[in-house]
Amino acid sequence: MKCVAIAWRLAWLGVSALWAADGTWTGVVDGAWSATANWSGGTVASGSGSVATLSNLTGPIRITNDVSGLTLKGLVAAGGAYTVVGQPLTLDGTASGNYGLVVSGGSQTVANAVKINATASQVYVANGAGLSTTGPLDYLGNNTLTKRGDGEWLFSGSLAETNSSAYFYVVGGTFRLTTGAVFTELGGGRLNFCVGSGFAHELCDGQRRTKRERATGHSRIRLQRQEYSKLHAIDCRRRQA
Repeated sequence: MKCVAIAWRLAWLGVSALWAADGTWTGVVDGAWSATANWSGGTVASGSGSVATLSNLTGPIRITNDVSGLTLKGLVAAGGAYTVVGQPLTLDGTASGNYGLVVSGGSQTVANAVKINATASQVYVANGAGLSTTGPLDYLGNNTLTKRGDGEWLFSGSLAETNSSAYFYVVGGTFRLTTGAVFTELGGGRLNFCVGSGFAHELCDGQRRTKRERATGHSRIRLQRQEYSKLHAIDCRRRQA
C-alpha cells in the first residue's frame, strides 16, 4: 500500500510539472487545451510566467480552453488561423520576451474572455497579420495595455475601465472597433486612452473621417460606426507610450 501511494504521488508530480511550463501547440485538428496529445512532448502550456506558442499550421484550428483559471505570460500565434474559445485566459508575468497576446503571422481570433493581471501587458500584431478579439477584456489592477506592431487588432468585444490608473496605448498599426463593440477607457486625467507621440490617429465611421490630428506614422484607431459614445480621452500628445 505504501509503495502504491509513493508511485501515485510521483505520477501526480510528473503531471503537475507538465502544467507549469512553456508549451508548443502541434495539434493539426480542433482540440482541447488540456489534451497532452495536442502539445509538443505532451507539455501543456499553463502557469504564471509560461508562454503558449501556436505553431504555424494549416488551419483553421479551433482550440477550446477547458482549463479553469488558465494563466499565461504570453499567447503567441506563429501563423495559420486559430480560434481560441472556452474559459477565460489570464495574462500575468513580466513585460519581457513573449508576453501578452502576440500574433507573428496569420489571422487569429481570441473569443474567450481575457483578463490582464500584469503591471504592463501588450497586444502585438505583426505587419500583414491580424487579430480579432470578441470576448470581454478586463484589467485586474492599475495596469497598462499597449497595442504594438504594424498589423490590425479588430476589437468586437467589450471593455469597461474607469480606473484612473489603467492605461491603453496604441503605438503601432491599427486598432479597429467593430459595430456592437463597447469600449470604455476613462479616467480622471483623461489620458487613459492614448495614441503614442509621433503617430497619426484617425477616428472614422468606416466611410467618413470624423477627426484627424497632425502627426507622422501609421497608428490608427478606427470606428466602423458613430455610436461609440463610450470611447473617451483620445489625447496622448503629452504622454510617451
